[in-house]
Amino acid sequence: MLDLTNVTEAAMAIGSLAGDGIVLLAGHTLGVGNNNLSTTFSGVIQESGALAKAGTGTLTLTGPNSYIGTTTVSAGMILASNRSGSATGTGSVNVNAGTLGGKGIIQGTVTIGTGAGAGAFLAPSSGSNQPVALTIKKTLTFKADSTYSYKLNINNARADQVISKGVQFKAGRSLVSNRSGIGGWSAAPSSLPSATLRQMQLLAPSPTCPTAQLLPPVATTSR
Repeated sequence: MLDLTNVTEAAMAIGSLAGDGIVLLAGHTLGVGNNNLSTTFSGVIQESGALAKAGTGTLTLTGPNSYIGTTTVSAGMILASNRSGSATGTGSVNVNAGTLGGKGIIQGTVTIGTGAGAGAFLAPSSGSNQPVALTIKKTLTFKADSTYSYKLNINNARADQVISKGVQFKAGRSLVSNRSGIGGWSAAPSSLPSATLRQMQLLAPSPTCPTAQLLPPVATTSR
């Protein structure tokens, strides 16, 4: 068990988080990744507090974490690979730089980029040889410095999917990268500024489909 109850500072940084067990945040921010290692944590992070990912490595979260607070990615990658609950607790996820990916479930809102940063990525199948589906229970927001990178298998017409309760595009252009290059976003009707999504389809929420999905390219061309 890693218990931060008696830590006197507001934040504590460790080299990496790996293995299983319980982490009690006790109102603190736990910084992980400073030793640049790639690790998997299959335990549970609990209580109020925040998680901050630094360093060039990848942190894979496979457990149903229940901590109440923000998850921030400033470098490297977080992979949500849980099968139940939420890999990143109940709070929001902010990818200021680095990458968010995985085939798991995220309970809170997700924001990719800061609007003026060096670049942030949403890449579901990072670390996987096959396309995967990432589920976000709340709104997904792309800022101007964000990139959505997906894997497309042309042999079986399968591609990464991101399923969320809504998608927002902020000022500027978000980008989509695929096996043939990078294409730009344009808008979908009503919920987004008007235009058309290039390289991708957006299925907006409707009475019969309450979630939005980012799907692979269709047989249309960008203009």
